[in-house]
Amino acid sequence: MSALLSRVHSWVAEAPWLALVMLVGVAAIFWWVLRSQGVPEWSARKAPWLRVVALALALPTLFFILLWGCEANLASVESIWGRPHVQRDLTVYHTYLVPVTEEVRDQFGRIVTRTRMETREAPQNSITRTRGDVTLTRSERQKGTARYPGFTLDVAFDYTVKNFADRRTDAHFTFPLSPGQTMFDGFTVRVNGEDMSSRLLFDPYAVTWTLPMNPGQVENVSVTYRSRGLRRFYYQVSDVRELRDFLLVLRLPDIPLRDVNYPEGCITPTTRKAEGTGSVLEWQLDRALTTRGMGIALPQPAQPGAQVARVLGTAWRGGMLLLVTVALTAIVLGTGFHPLRLLLLGAVFVGEFMLMAAVSDYVPSFWLAWALAALPAIGAAYLILGGRRAPLPLLALPVVFMAVYPLLVLPREIAPSLLLGMDVLTVLYLAVLGILALRRAPEAPPLPPAAAEDSP
Repeated sequence: MSALLSRVHSWVAEAPWLALVMLVGVAAIFWWVLRSQGVPEWSARKAPWLRVVALALALPTLFFILLWGCEANLASVESIWGRPHVQRDLTVYHTYLVPVTEEVRDQFGRIVTRTRMETREAPQNSITRTRGDVTLTRSERQKGTARYPGFTLDVAFDYTVKNFADRRTDAHFTFPLSPGQTMFDGFTVRVNGEDMSSRLLFDPYAVTWTLPMNPGQVENVSVTYRSRGLRRFYYQVSDVRELRDFLLVLRLPDIPLRDVNYPEGCITPTTRKAEGTGSVLEWQLDRALTTRGMGIALPQPAQPGAQVARVLGTAWRGGMLLLVTVALTAIVLGTGFHPLRLLLLGAVFVGEFMLMAAVSDYVPSFWLAWALAALPAIGAAYLILGGRRAPLPLLALPVVFMAVYPLLVLPREIAPSLLLGMDVLTVLYLAVLGILALRRAPEAPPLPPAAAEDSP
């Protein structure tokens, strides 16, 4: 029910004037039902089986409201392939040991002097140069019929680290890992060309190692790995520090510049250039302070059911217009109707688009799915409205709102104009019905003549 109410609220927000007209129409229908005398022409009492049919056809309505718009489980894809890849930069902090003399009491209560080694930090910004080279290649993932923008990564980072302290220190290196990522293949750390595999410590969030460094000593650190992820790649500066001689190159061999987009809060690249069928982005900074990141948000792949999804997104509006216009037309033309007609008609309408959504995964084209769902639904509506006995305007309404109206969203550029035009035509049609109703309304009986005054 909350889903249905939210859709009605969005419609009121988008087209309040049309919502007002619909509200007046619904009020007129209920007024006619309450004022009508006797049993309507199309009575459920004449056909008890219609109650069972109406209940059976109305059940899909609940499922349509609750399940419409559901997509394949994104969390499942992320657990299998990988999540958005967030790579934070390398952090280094330096410590050293100093002897500390203190007086303590021994077990006999005597004061003795004891020397212990205390670890202290030597604050400094020791990363003097950063070079990042990342190649991101698209690799779309599919779950059910939904496609997701996956990618593979080939990552190489080179850092130059210098000990600016005037003493020997232990340099503690921390290279963060992207949270929740499923795989890091070929992960290698080299310092001055030497493989550090035997000295690395791993946990789910980072790789750490420690090296002794003399005053002024310079180390060249290289980190390489291959990984994969979904939707976006993001390089994040972990702490506020001065970025010196910083260059990050992001190579996108199969994403042209026109499809390049950036995650929220991302610094735009200093250089963008096309390269073959793809593009290359560069972030070059020096003596810069920032906490923002750098990266790319992948374009969303075309979904096989994109057309069906757009049609389903508008279909509910057509259904509301259908029910109101059918009821008002039947009242004005004097054909008579029973509220059960509306229930059956609404159930057929819902069943049409549920069938379209179901068969669209198994047929080669959207139009075939549309035909398989719309034609039987229009035929059922024809029978519900009385077949040959029904007036032509009444039979034309299901064709308009069950077959034509939802298709107006397919041309993206002019869809808003088409929908607005159809809404205007609907209001004009309701206005014509109102004029006909006024003309056909019976004239009020003349007032009885006033009684003659008694003679004196």
